[in-house]
Amino acid sequence: MFGNAARFLSEVRRRNRAREQDRGRLETDVLEVAGSVDMSEQLLKVREVADELRLSRETVYELIRQGMLKAINVSPSWSRRQLRIKRRDVEAFKRGRRM
Repeated sequence: MFGNAARFLSEVRRRNRAREQDRGRLETDVLEVAGSVDMSEQLLKVREVADELRLSRETVYELIRQGMLKAINVSPSWSRRQLRIKRRDVEAFKRGRRM
């Protein structure tokens, strides 16, 4: 019985270490993406884009899914979506260009 408990605890510890390593890799990826964005350019939230285009947030998410608007995930946790859209991409969409 104690052998199974020891194996179980060992497996839990191994998974926790792997999860921490994955989290570190994801944070590095986010920093690399954030570093590649020109920070002088204004990034808008989905809600702000929806208000500007007079659309629902769901419609803006659908435009992103269809590739008609480009979005950047700025969340350090990939499980939580925090998308931003560049102002110039919104302006191009308003002019009728496809991204």
